[in-house]
Amino acid sequence: MRGDSGDNIDESRVPQATAANLIDPAWLFLMPHRPKEIGTLKCGAKSFYFHKSILTKNSEYFAICLANTTFVEARTATIEPELLGFYLHMVNFKAIDQEIDTTSVLFGGDNVTATRGGLAAMVKLYQMADRFSNKPLLADLGTSIMDFVEHSSCPIRPSLVQLAQLFPDQFHMSTHYMNNPTTLAELFWWTNTYRDTYNALDRKKTDQDDMRTRLVEIFCRKFPDKNAIAIAPITSESRDFIQAVFSYVAHKNSDLKTQKQTLAQELKALEKLNETDGSHMAELRCPVHGLETEINHLRTQTRDWPGSPSYSSRYQEENHDEYGSTMSDDNDSIGGYGYNEYGSDSDMNDD
Repeated sequence: MRGDSGDNIDESRVPQATAANLIDPAWLFLMPHRPKEIGTLKCGAKSFYFHKSILTKNSEYFAICLANTTFVEARTATIEPELLGFYLHMVNFKAIDQEIDTTSVLFGGDNVTATRGGLAAMVKLYQMADRFSNKPLLADLGTSIMDFVEHSSCPIRPSLVQLAQLFPDQFHMSTHYMNNPTTLAELFWWTNTYRDTYNALDRKKTDQDDMRTRLVEIFCRKFPDKNAIAIAPITSESRDFIQAVFSYVAHKNSDLKTQKQTLAQELKALEKLNETDGSHMAELRCPVHGLETEINHLRTQTRDWPGSPSYSSRYQEENHDEYGSTMSDDNDSIGGYGYNEYGSDSDMNDD
């Protein structure tokens, strides 16, 4: 692959448009239209035309490539023309701040069950974005790959997926059903997908090695142990993949065993602590009961003492009752006498 200014292009090498090619997003970059500021990428027998500003917007690689006319890419055999077309298609999407569309990379034509490059092709695009130093596209592709691995449904049941999208209220349980393989065909499809994707990722790259680890973890979570025999012929085709799966299962079992031992030790410690606390409570209960009895006895003895608060309160209440009754009697006598002898105030005022 090499880049040039687009001045000397062999138009005869550009393939003619067909109805099938026009559906393919990669064909957009094989069209012979050459507006201003158009560059050319030659990959194998194909020439791809692109806007230079768009191609170099997020890619230091292409910025250096186009700035230096003597720059020649040596690894021409490592790029497939079709994938380069998809790469340029996604670059355009990122240039206008749109989400990338990976459906055409994963599947081809109207039949969603006919895989094109599959998830392994997505990995190649991810590696291409890494190679061309396009960090924004690299991040989006990495997210798309892991999102497909963890949340996407198996394409061999398109009718169920479409019904779930059209009638979400009636298919409220379909998400779990679609995201977890249940039939033998699904098991085979997902196993092939995980295996091929794992093999396509480069273990020497830290980010891709992390993706390999997550992929194996998700694979083991999706596939119960009871399905191991059914998918054994597929997983055994890749020694690296099956070793990674066995290693993950072994580490997980080891971690579970360690957690079980830790929980057992904590349980014993709690039981011992409960026994100790129970004996302490029994020891403390007797003196506390004795103190309560003594306090009640002292309270009874000191209740009738003149200096005690209870005695003073009771004395005041008694005196208050006695004084109140005396005053009431006197008032009745005086009031009765005055009223009976002299009459009311109004009578006196009349006189």
